[in-house]
Amino acid sequence: MSLGFDVASAEEGSALVIDVSGRVDGTNASAFDTSLQELIGESSQAIVLDLDGLTYMSSAGLRTILMTAKRLQARKAELALCSLRSTINEIFQIAGFDRILAVCDTRSEAVAKVTSA
Repeated sequence: MSLGFDVASAEEGSALVIDVSGRVDGTNASAFDTSLQELIGESSQAIVLDLDGLTYMSSAGLRTILMTAKRLQARKAELALCSLRSTINEIFQIAGFDRILAVCDTRSEAVAKVTSA
């Protein structure tokens, strides 16, 4: 059974980069949250969410990212998002998330941001 999204992770320097692809909406946001939490665990490692492959995100997906950011902030762990498609970036701007989360154009920029903090 397809969840509608896929996540994959890789270490880049001292950061954990999580590639997200597909769609995140109300039907799979809970599974998306579970997937992120399984990859991140209880670590205080810097995290980059690379959203280049993300084609759609509803408010439920936004909430999942916000809750992930809050969990990481409580551990003093850095988070940055990168490679947002124009439609996804517009959603983040309308929601005001671009003012409360670090959003970078490129993966390398995001890794540099979270590892230099």
